[in-house]
Amino acid sequence: MSKNRPKRYCPDLFATLREAREWLYEAVEAPQGAICPCCDRPDNIYKRNVSKQMVTELWSLYKVTECHGRDYYHNSTFCHLGSMEYGKLKHIGLLGPKPSEQGVDQKSSGMWAITDKGIAFCQARLPVPRYFNLYHDELIYVSDELRMIYDIWPEFSYNAIFRYTPWPGDGDHDDHQHH
Repeated sequence: MSKNRPKRYCPDLFATLREAREWLYEAVEAPQGAICPCCDRPDNIYKRNVSKQMVTELWSLYKVTECHGRDYYHNSTFCHLGSMEYGKLKHIGLLGPKPSEQGVDQKSSGMWAITDKGIAFCQARLPVPRYFNLYHDELIYVSDELRMIYDIWPEFSYNAIFRYTPWPGDGDHDDHQHH
């Protein structure tokens, strides 16, 4: 079997559903994932690095929020790259989707709001994990390695972007472009 093909479960005649599920939970940790023995669909754990593209899209939402106030904004107002990867940042608490109306069965309205954690990250006051793992769109692991916004987006400089002038003696808001 090729190492790039997903693993398949070959149960004996008397294998139980529990045994199949236990096998699947272990098998999905392989880089190639596995084929679910119950539904015959591919299954995998997805490692998501917090990328520069995610951060620049979050930054755009931050700027919209700073200009227009805390609210939900449609992704077309802050996501100009078309990737929609920023949505994964909901799993680490940097933004959140607008809740669906009661009784409406939809995955997303395209409306997002930045959280307090997202604002702190954009202001270079809070680090985020380097990566996190998702399984069925649920957070299952968060890296211990932390990164600031300027680690992910090297061109980032909060002071230069906002022309920040610190109060006398306020050393907490240095230009972080070269740390």
